[in-house]
Amino acid sequence: MRTYGGRLINSSVKRQVIERAELRDAAVYDVDATNKYCRVYIQGSDKKIVAYYNENWGGAPEWVKPGNAVRITHPGGNKGRIEVVGHG
Repeated sequence: MRTYGGRLINSSVKRQVIERAELRDAAVYDVDATNKYCRVYIQGSDKKIVAYYNENWGGAPEWVKPGNAVRITHPGGNKGRIEVVGHG
């Protein structure tokens, strides 16, 4: 079977990661701008969880404020890291 330099395998893996993306809603509790993370409450829970910003953002986006709803995900299927990705 030809894999065309690994492109066939890479595109298959990327497709599977996208299909299994877990997006959840959360509410921002507080923001730590120096360490690029915020603590959030996941919808339906009272436990605070640390969610990081995207590393490419220069600072906290204007919509990451305490009390706002945000969307969180596990980037690339990594269950050990949670990132804020947009409005919730």
